[in-house]
Amino acid sequence: MRIRAAEPDDVEAIADIVERAYCVYIERIGLRPGPMDDDHGEQVRRGLVHVAEDGRRDAGEEDGAQIVGLLVFAEEAARGAGIGTVALYTHEKMTENLALRGSAR
Repeated sequence: MRIRAAEPDDVEAIADIVERAYCVYIERIGLRPGPMDDDHGEQVRRGLVHVAEDGRRDAGEEDGAQIVGLLVFAEEAARGAGIGTVALYTHEKMTENLALRGSAR
């Protein structure tokens, strides 16, 4: 898996991955989760988004095995930027995310 800074050409795919990841929660929590309405283009321009690729498809579509590598990358990038905390965007009704949060410690 290769992780690189996102580029403007990635914005459409990023928006699609975010949409698919969070759309399942709209009915459950009664609103659109915040990441769905983020300005992904602006975040890419500011260097805040990275893309994971595995040579076959976006790694955002991979199963859990890829998550560990992504978490390690996120922790190292945050540490390098002087950020002391990496948080998973979640809501109390996003039980799948809460389960991840507990197992990542």
